[in-house]
Amino acid sequence: MAKMTGGKAVLESLKAHGVDTLFGIISVHNLDLYDALFDQQDSFRYIGGRMELGCGFMADGYSRVSGKPGVVITSTGPGAADSIGAMGEAYHSACPILQITTNVEREFINSRRGVTHEPKDQLEMFQSVTDWTSLITEVDAIPDAVHEAFRRFRERRPRPIELELATDVLGMESDVEIVPPMSDGPPSRYEAEIAQAADMLKAAKRPVIVVGEEVQSQGGGGGGYRAGRKAGSGSGHYRRRQGGLPRKPSPVPGARAGAAHLGRKSGPGLAGVVRRRAGPRFRPGLPLHRWRGPEAAGKAGPRPARRGIHRQE
Repeated sequence: MAKMTGGKAVLESLKAHGVDTLFGIISVHNLDLYDALFDQQDSFRYIGGRMELGCGFMADGYSRVSGKPGVVITSTGPGAADSIGAMGEAYHSACPILQITTNVEREFINSRRGVTHEPKDQLEMFQSVTDWTSLITEVDAIPDAVHEAFRRFRERRPRPIELELATDVLGMESDVEIVPPMSDGPPSRYEAEIAQAADMLKAAKRPVIVVGEEVQSQGGGGGGYRAGRKAGSGSGHYRRRQGGLPRKPSPVPGARAGAAHLGRKSGPGLAGVVRRRAGPRFRPGLPLHRWRGPEAAGKAGPRPARRGIHRQE
């Protein structure tokens, strides 16, 4: 154990779990966290913003590109509330965002005394756009909360998590033991399902692998693609996980690469199953444009005229 402030305990816990990039806005409520960050500038890349909403979207974008959880720092009340839009987008897109925010001093939480920026049930405000929320009122509870957040990112469908600390906890000192991260690799309880999926791929004659939203954040996009190529399967992905499969060897970018693989490897005409503009209308097995023959697999056809717009032939 080592004696440290709550702000330093937050940073040491994040560092132990591989975090090296932070987004956020400084505030009167989180000054002790930024004081600790000042002393660890060599360990973190900090990117500030002008609005918590923008910082949340930056953390979201960072997560989608890097495959790692995005961490955003906000502050009590209005600052935390401004991030809700970004958290909601990340929730519905299954992106792992960890928001480190604050509440008022412990004695004033939900007291309705009108202290600066005092929120009304801030935890409840976040519950509809997070997988988990936690209020931390003791310094030695910080490492366990951060560890639990990353455990959920790894073992559950990745969705935003909000950890809020009472403002005075960030400046308090206590003996703290940093909890180490979990071991790499898939959770042990899924080993049977993974083995079953491998056996099904081996036995299938024309398998098709559709990459879901969690693959990139779990670091499995490239492995899944290589496994599919080895099994002679087609590979496709949803629009929101275009980074889950490599662009090469297909010259067609984005989701059309998935369509090209499907068309070449899984039989004629399946280019219509995965299409760049599928969006929320996509349903498994639902053709998204008309049959154009095997020679058209992976190629984009003419777009249908929109309602009220007539195309001249």
